Amino acid sequence: MKGAVIYENANSVKQIAKTHFNPRSVGILPKFTDEPCLMPKRYLSLLTFLCLSLSAFSQQFKISGTVLDTSENKPLENAVVSVLRSTDSVLLKFIRTKADGTFSVSGLSSSKNIILITYPGYADYAELLKDSSTEEISLGSIPLTPKSELLEAVIVKQQIAAIRMKGDTLEFKADSFAVRPGAAVDELLKRLPGITVNRSGEITAHGQKVNKVLVDGEEFFSDDPAVVIKNLQADAVENVQLFDKKSDQAEFTGIDDGKRSKTINLTLKEDKKKGYFVRAKVGGGTNGTFDNDIMTNAFKGSKKIAAFGIMSNTGREDLGWRENEQFGEGNNAEFDEENGGLNWSSGDREDVTQGLNIEQGLPKAWTAGLHFSNKWHGDKEKLNTNYRFYKNNQRASSQTISQYILPDTQFFNTSSRRAFSSYQRHFAKGIYDLKFDSLSSMKLTVNGNSIDAENASQMTSAALNADSARVNSNERSSNTQASKNSFTANALWRKKFKTKGRTLSVSFDQQLSEQTSDGFLNSNTNYFDANGQVDSLELIDQKKNYRQNVVGVRSSVVYTEPLSKSIFMSVNYGYTYRKTESFRTTLNKTGNVYDKRDSSLSNDFKFKYNIQSGGVDFKYNKKKFTATIGSGINYSMYQQSDLLADTAQRYSFVNYFPKMMIRWSPTQQRALNFNYNGRNNPPTLEQLQPVRENTDPLNIRIGNPDLRQEFTHTLNLFFYDFKILSNRGIFLSTNATFQDNAISQAITTDAGGKTTYQSINVDGNYFLNFNGSYGWKMKKLNINLDFGPSVSYAKNSNTLNGLQNINYSTNYGFNIYISRWTEKLNFMVRPNIGYTFAKSTLRADVVTKYFTSENEVRFWTKLPHKFEFSTDLTANFRQKTDVFAGNLNATKWDAYISKKFFEKEKLELRLSVFDILDQNIGFNRTTNSNVITQNSYQNLRRYWMLSLQFNLSKSP
Repeated sequence: MKGAVIYENANSVKQIAKTHFNPRSVGILPKFTDEPCLMPKRYLSLLTFLCLSLSAFSQQFKISGTVLDTSENKPLENAVVSVLRSTDSVLLKFIRTKADGTFSVSGLSSSKNIILITYPGYADYAELLKDSSTEEISLGSIPLTPKSELLEAVIVKQQIAAIRMKGDTLEFKADSFAVRPGAAVDELLKRLPGITVNRSGEITAHGQKVNKVLVDGEEFFSDDPAVVIKNLQADAVENVQLFDKKSDQAEFTGIDDGKRSKTINLTLKEDKKKGYFVRAKVGGGTNGTFDNDIMTNAFKGSKKIAAFGIMSNTGREDLGWRENEQFGEGNNAEFDEENGGLNWSSGDREDVTQGLNIEQGLPKAWTAGLHFSNKWHGDKEKLNTNYRFYKNNQRASSQTISQYILPDTQFFNTSSRRAFSSYQRHFAKGIYDLKFDSLSSMKLTVNGNSIDAENASQMTSAALNADSARVNSNERSSNTQASKNSFTANALWRKKFKTKGRTLSVSFDQQLSEQTSDGFLNSNTNYFDANGQVDSLELIDQKKNYRQNVVGVRSSVVYTEPLSKSIFMSVNYGYTYRKTESFRTTLNKTGNVYDKRDSSLSNDFKFKYNIQSGGVDFKYNKKKFTATIGSGINYSMYQQSDLLADTAQRYSFVNYFPKMMIRWSPTQQRALNFNYNGRNNPPTLEQLQPVRENTDPLNIRIGNPDLRQEFTHTLNLFFYDFKILSNRGIFLSTNATFQDNAISQAITTDAGGKTTYQSINVDGNYFLNFNGSYGWKMKKLNINLDFGPSVSYAKNSNTLNGLQNINYSTNYGFNIYISRWTEKLNFMVRPNIGYTFAKSTLRADVVTKYFTSENEVRFWTKLPHKFEFSTDLTANFRQKTDVFAGNLNATKWDAYISKKFFEKEKLELRLSVFDILDQNIGFNRTTNSNVITQNSYQNLRRYWMLSLQFNLSKSP
């Protein structure tokens, strides 16, 4: 017996004794197991006397904990806590829990015992304690599950269940799901029921995206799932725990606010915490390809030290999907309704990475990471630090075809681009947790970020009208060097009071950032007349400098108060201040010197805002039902100063944030969630400031100082019902977004094909989306099958050359997922089909519609003599249209064969071939407003590679 096991029936103590312990000891248990609260006093006295007599001559141990009801998170009084000797299951001691659910058993001569907890109407709980060097052993909170809520999957098979429920956590025993020796955690997760992992490392569990992957409850390099699961070995994992993590505020206050974040926690095996393991790989191939990495982990108790490094030019960078999302963000502030004020993002796009696209081209990447974490003083102090380094040198070439649909005509633009970019980033994060006592704590979080980037590109383009006559042509080159340094810090103090639900939280944030860029733009544009002759010429030869400094602070206070046993009130207040200084200078060339300032393309701005906010929420908490209703309000003052023009503009907004949440969860694996949020979104500095930017002289964006804020209504309905044994899952999700005063675009295209974009306010924009899936396991064939549709519908208003235009876009999709995972054979088939339909009111005669299909097949098998064979195939099909008539169908086919060596297969020699058919074409097609764009780009094509991987581990 190992770890905590839940048993179903009331005689589970007997089951434990008969199944796992010495049969001779069963005789002392019958009356205790049948009615633990009515055990005869003579047995109690005799057993207590014997236990105390034996323990008096040896080291004394003490065991303590708190017994809770999982459904309501309330303490259980008078639960029976029994201590059995692990060697023969003889009863040593028993005690009942107090009114607050706590217990303490002292006077034990050994720490290696079995703890058994029983309570009428609840599943029994048993845990085998291991040797301990400390005399006081704290088990923390111990959840008991009502028998009425036990899932059909809560069974005991042999000694340890492969799948079991521990409170609200679904736990998978890792060793029960065979994976290849040396495999990473992502392969283990693919074996688990209800969990899928895509190529980018994005994890979906029970129909929801997994937002965090933790190791022993802590961040490991980061909480980005892809970073963790690709850099940690599966054989180091003891359990995979899947649960819906409540919000930090809900966990602290004990008041369920209905917010959930799907989370996976990987608990490591004890022997892996007392030594080290290393995985290293070197690989070289044709066309100058290489792929090398090393991962090392060292553990000693609660102390973890880990490092990894990757050097590759095959496109394998291990840049997680979340970091990819952050990489593309802007540096705009966003409102945070929960705590008041603004929530600034940490994105680094803007001028730092302008023109850089890490997903296209031929990359050469270096990635490294360092992790250290430790706990002290009975876990009262925790330190978690992570450092990441990333460098990417990328060469890219691409071809783009765009269709511009205008009120009275169409333009067709073709362009080609060649670019080289280099991006280097250092990122460090530290978290320090301190628990002063059981009621108060402090958490400090510090982030530092340093980025250096450069980009050089050359582009040629040509535009034709509907009659195929030339409209314009352009040749331009640009290069930019940029850097950004940023620092954020957060301090959070929390205090609980003796009255359940009464809490106080105070937080303080600070942000500092500095950004610079210097570059040159050289452009030559020809405009043609009706006869196809050059009508005018536009030459640009400019130097561009940019500087931005940001200082921001934010503070918030949240107080919660119980109004009854099930109704709670939360009050919050927040204050935010942020100042941005932006200096953009464009210099024209005189002779050989850039010395003439272009005032229409230069600015010197200061932008400040002050926000005061407050809100009240009422939360209703019951066993299976929770609800929240409330609203926030804030008053925002913005001041924008143009130092060059010596002008200033002030804006003030009153923002309302109504919200409602309903969550019904009759069991841990079935729930219905409904959320509504309303929020005001103020315009950004870039949308407001009236400064022209001509980086692309044929597509120019200008500001609109009269822009108003938009109000967005967001509704979400999500339902899931999952059965573990049959792997049957139903997942339904509907999202709807409606906008008042939506910030859209006024698009003006002149006769020469030059387009100007300006942000404006419109009404009537909305977006609807539905996703559903149904899956089950075909037991006779041992095959998992999942399928489901997706539908999205969008209405977007804008203006084209001064005329109102409404765009309608519909996307349909259908996805099928078939898989089988065994110790000797794995395969996965995922066909997918999509259909896009788009039209606009101004040009009802121009309709865009096409099919796309992406299909994946993966196969792996174990061969005799420690050989393995694997193959992956991805086939993409894209329907031709009148404009996009080229054949861009492509099939990417990879395969490898490998040989394992040594007793534990620690050494692997692998021969791989990538893109066997030599069809790896980069492709992207988008429909946006009145523009449909198709982009094809250079990718790494066919190559062979020979690699050697070695695993080394040592533990006591």
